This record gives sequence, structure tokens and C-alpha cells, in this order.
Amino acid sequence: MRKRRVLCLAGMAVAALLVLIDLSCRPSGPAGDRSVQNVRAFAKLFGYVRYFHPSDEAAALDWDAFAIHGAGLVKEAKSTRALGKALRGLFSPVAPTITIYNADEDAPDPLRLFPKATERLKPVSWQHLGLGSGFANSAYSSVRRNRVNTLNALTEGGVVTQVVDARPFRSREVRLTAFLRTDVRGLTSRAQLWLRVDRTGGQSGFFDNMVDRPVRVRTWQEFEVKGPVADDAERIAFGAILNGLGGLWLDDVRLETKTADGNWEAAPVMNAGFEEKGRDDLPANWTTAVQGCLYRVVADNPHSGRFSLRLEGRQIPRADRLFEAESRVGDVVRKPLDAGLSCLVPLALWSDEKTTLPQGDASALGKLTAALGDIGSRMLTAEDEDVRLGDVVIAWNVFQHFYPYFDQVHVDWDNILSQTLEKSLTDKTADDFAKTLKRMDAALQDGHGNVIYRKPAAETGPPFVVGWVEDSVVITKSLDPENFKPGDVILAFDGRPAGELVKESWGLISGSTQWKEHKFNWTFGYGPAGSTAEVRLHRDGQEVETSFVRPRIPRVEPAAGPGLRKLASGVYYVDLGVATWNDIAAKLAEIAAAKGVIFDLRGYPNGNHQILSHLLNVPDSSRAWMRIPQIIVPDHDSPLTYLELGWGLPALSPHIRGRVVFITDGRAISYAESVMGFVEHYKLGEIIGEPTAGANGNVNFISLPGGFRITWTGMRVVKHDGSQHHTIGIRPTIPLKPTVKGIREGRDELLEKALAVVSR
Repeated sequence: MRKRRVLCLAGMAVAALLVLIDLSCRPSGPAGDRSVQNVRAFAKLFGYVRYFHPSDEAAALDWDAFAIHGAGLVKEAKSTRALGKALRGLFSPVAPTITIYNADEDAPDPLRLFPKATERLKPVSWQHLGLGSGFANSAYSSVRRNRVNTLNALTEGGVVTQVVDARPFRSREVRLTAFLRTDVRGLTSRAQLWLRVDRTGGQSGFFDNMVDRPVRVRTWQEFEVKGPVADDAERIAFGAILNGLGGLWLDDVRLETKTADGNWEAAPVMNAGFEEKGRDDLPANWTTAVQGCLYRVVADNPHSGRFSLRLEGRQIPRADRLFEAESRVGDVVRKPLDAGLSCLVPLALWSDEKTTLPQGDASALGKLTAALGDIGSRMLTAEDEDVRLGDVVIAWNVFQHFYPYFDQVHVDWDNILSQTLEKSLTDKTADDFAKTLKRMDAALQDGHGNVIYRKPAAETGPPFVVGWVEDSVVITKSLDPENFKPGDVILAFDGRPAGELVKESWGLISGSTQWKEHKFNWTFGYGPAGSTAEVRLHRDGQEVETSFVRPRIPRVEPAAGPGLRKLASGVYYVDLGVATWNDIAAKLAEIAAAKGVIFDLRGYPNGNHQILSHLLNVPDSSRAWMRIPQIIVPDHDSPLTYLELGWGLPALSPHIRGRVVFITDGRAISYAESVMGFVEHYKLGEIIGEPTAGANGNVNFISLPGGFRITWTGMRVVKHDGSQHHTIGIRPTIPLKPTVKGIREGRDELLEKALAVVSR
């Protein structure tokens, strides 16, 4: 169980009030390798300084590079004394007022280093509303008081695009080449080329956006993406992507296809060298659909000709106060690290018109910045031990200080740090390390938690979908019913028992049990495209041995049925995962007058939560079920308050008068659970099926060096009555699960039950 830290607040007179936030010096996690203890100490100090020490030097630091640099440096320390020296050397250039001392000694007075005359100075401190990533259009933000704060309007990446007709190039190979250079900032910021082939019927074809080989070069270099054009391809789309801070330049774009004799033949690209400018210097024949993305033709050192394309994010000013609570000069955290060391970190600093005070050693800061620049110039992969250790340091600290559910998931997160560092030291490949990160993430039991890492090798899945039914892996849908029938029980896959594969899969999935029961099928049976998989099935009392070849191009499931229809009994069926609000609004009068309505929410709503207003008898008054943490101190210590939010839905006409049933299960997550929360709280109808996923709230993300991205829940969501929602979900009033027999017979047992209930 995660142990909560005890706070000791002591006041003393010193210009303002000096508050010492103390922590009893309990032993660190399990004793292990010396290098693990060293990196543990570095990791804890890293989090305190990065997120809570407000110096200008720390705010400007490339912390991703610092994590890699620092982990590699401290892991070699042979003693507590050597470790202390290494930590001081690392942190003093960016945080000259922090103190690292032996755990059995008294902490020194931090104010001995502060300015004595403070009349014209302003205090600077951090405020975190959740954890801001520096991007706009987010529920979360982090700012420093009395400082200029900006947000990047380019939230998820800027894209420039051109599209050509693919039909003349079907069954060929296509190659995109272009020249790129960048001025991106931070190790996770990057430029990429992208190439996508769109097939008939909205099916996906080849797609590569260089996510596994990001571009960060400062001088012009040529890059390439290539792949197959399907025999039913309709369009080829291509361009460039910017993710993160800074910008890119793009020039001399070429698109080619390979002819039958093996030669590359040019395909049409309009304005390939960006020599044609339109209004406001926009590039002719190129488009972008991303708000906050600035793209224009510039005469700034083009690769050839007169111009190139510049793509960058727009900066938006941000207020320097998010809420009332703030740290005062004199407030500090005093914490144990590991390996016999403790730290004292000021939470607020004085500042003049130029900088926070006191300033550190400019020469030492210059040397550190140069070392971090060297790291930023390398192509970083998880094959590098220091990259793996640095990634753990970064990710562990985000959750340590900002994950809002530690009091509900009961995990010893301190021990998880040791376990993950130990495993990182033995991992050899990026795939190994991806699993290590997934195990760490799984400990959080966060249904939004996911570690995204795209391997260069393409993987595709089986011609069927599976589910966890009656404690077995059962085929629920099939694209190859001759060989794989709904209701078939999978006993073994590629020689391994199906139950063993499920157990292994669940260990890498974060979230509740009901979420794991559904999410495991997203990757079940996946493997290298073109490879053969052997399957042993149980069907009609017999065991069947069969196989399939994973396709070169991913299969596409058949489209879902109509999202809205009137059943023979006069009951309306509305699939909220398919029907749009416009679809529903067009039939709203009929739905309201029907004797019964079945709403199916076994999945994610299609932007149609407005239907709740036509079910409510009174306006929604539950205004505090979404809670964003307001954080000024580390480790979830007090003071910890919340910004409380709700939807405030009105009750609207026409009111749905008939008997109402909602069908749901563990696939209903996040937005779906917001909808189901209203159904539960206001008793808007019977709920048939299984508990929802138990993971709600806006998703946040972490980008890690080496090409990893972790998503997680950044706010605390409770039920409308204030009780726990996380991992519990919305529970059915009529529990019901599908059966193997029902699947085999092609029946939707939950829909049958819903129809029986509304027809009483």
C-alpha cells in the first residue's frame, strides 16, 4: 500500500513565515543494487526541483535530457559521499538554493542564501492545475507566479497535407522523399514526414508517419517514407508533421512510384518546392486542418530555390495565477532521498525584474547546458541504458506528484520505482522496455493508462474478434466464418494456452478488471504481417486445429448496423456509439412518444450526450463530480484542493416518456461513463449488462525520449453523490453477461433482455 507522508509545519519569523514541510525519514524501498539506490535518489530530487522549485534556470532547462544525463552520471557513484557530490554538481547550476545533506544531520537554514533586502522583489512559485504540458486546449495547466507564461497552440501536432489520386498507381510501391530541418526544443519535440494510402470504403491502407524515427536535425537532410499501394487504393495523402515546441522547414518534396521494371517514376506533386505563394504567404496547393498551426512560405535559407515551407506552433499568453493557494518565500520541502541522503528544496524564490535570486554559477550552467545539448543531438533509443533510466525517472515523477487516485488504488509506488529501475537495467531492446513501462503503468489501475510505442515492423491481427466469456477466450465476431465461428473457444494460440496469454496480456493493461476483460482483445493474436498463426479451438464438443495468415494490410471489421431504428414492438433502439445527435434529433419527437427506448452504450458515445436533457425531469444540479487537483507542494501533501466541475445540463422538451433501458459493459469508458453517471444518479432508466470501465476524466499524456508516449487520467472523477467511481464504474441494475451459447447462436442476449424489460 502506498504510504502517505506525514507533514510537520513549523513557523518562524523571517520577512514572512518560514514553513518547513517535514517528512519522517523512513527507510527507502527494498535494498538493491547500488546503482538503483543512486538513481532513486536522483529521481526523487528530480521531481522536487522540476515541478516545484521555481528558479528561472530550472524553468528553462531541458529536463528530458537532464534525466538521461543525470541518471547516467549518478548510477556510477560508489558511496553516499560520491552520490551527494554528483547530485550537487548536477542540481546546483539550476537550483542554487537547494541543499543535499546526510539524512542523519539537521537541515541547514535555507534563507541564509536568500536576498536580505526584498522591498522591490516579487515572489515566484509554481501552481499546477493538474499537470500542464505547455499546450493549449487542455484542462490542465502549470504556471509560475509573477512570470510570463505561454502555451503552445499546437496541441497534438501541426500537419501540412497534399492528396493525389491513387488509382493510376494501384499495386505499386510508393515513395515519399523530402528535405527537412528543424529548430525543435526538448527531446520529445520532433518533425516527421508522413505517407498514407486510403482504400475504398474508408478502409485503411499503408501508413507511416516516422514516429519511430523522429527528425531533429538542424541542417537540411533528405528523408524517405515508402510502402505499398493497395489494389483498391483511392487516394495517397502525404506531407509533414510537427510535434512539440519549435518548428520545421520543408522543401523539395518528391512522390514516386515503382514501375513493373523496377524504376521509380515521378508522381504529381503540386508546388513541391514551395515557390508559389498564395494570400498571407500561404503555400499554394498545400493545406492544414490543425488550429494553432502557423505555416507559411519563407525565404529563410531554403534547401533550393527561393523559398521553403515553415511550420510552427503559435504561442498564447497564459495568466500567472490559476487559483488562490500559493507558496510563500520561506516555504520548503524537506524530504529523504535514498542512499542516506536528504534534500531541502525551496518552493518560492524572490525575483527582481530580470531573474530569480540568487543566481547560480553561470559557468557551471553553461557546461551543463552544453552536455544536455550533446544528448539532444543524438538519435535516442531505448537500447541505451541511460535513456531507459531517464524515462523511468520522468514517468515515475509525473505520477508520484500528479496522479489523483493513489488513495484508491493502494499501490506501493515507491517500491514500483525500484522494481522498474531494476528491470530497466536488464532490458536489452525497446520492446523489452516498452513492457517494463506497461507494467509500471498497469500498477496504477488507470483505464486511460496506455504506453504507446510503435515498432518499425508492421503487425496485423486475426480474422476474428475475441472476448472474455465464461472465463474463456471466445470468438465473438468473425471475418472468416468458415474457419472461425462465433462461439468457438480458443484453447491455444501458437502453441501457448489461451489462458496463459490472457494472464500475460492483463499484466500489461492498466485499469479495472472489467476493462482488462475487453481491452485484451485489441492485441490478441497480433503478429508480423504475413506470418502464420496456429490456433486450437473447442467447437461442438470437439477440438479443432486450424491456422490463418496475418494479412499484409490490416483487416477492417464490417460497419456496425443502423444507429437508430424502430423495432417491431414499437420500441426505439438507439446505438449511442453510432447515431449522431443530428440522427437522434430528427426522430426525437417519435422517440419521446414511444412506449419504450433502448439506448445501447457498449462503447463510446458519438457526440450525443444531449439526449440526457430529454430524459431529465429537473435540471442537473450535480456540479462537483469532476475535480482537477490544485497543487503547490509535492507528494500529494497538503494543502491539496480541487477545481470542481460538472456539466450543468438543463431539462429539455420533448421529454422521453416511455420506459427506458441502457445497455452497457466494460467497454464504456470516460465520456461514456460521464453519460452513464447521469443515468445512475438521476435514475433515468434501468441499466442492463456489466459495470463500465471505471476510468473517467480528461486524459493527459507524457512524451518520453526514445519514442514512447504514456496516456493517463489527470483529474479525479467521482460519482455524482461524491463516492468512488475509479475502478468501480457504473454498475448495472440488472447484471447480465453474454454466454458462449448465446454467441454461438448469434443472439444479443443483453438486447433481448432490454427488450423484455421495456415491453413489460
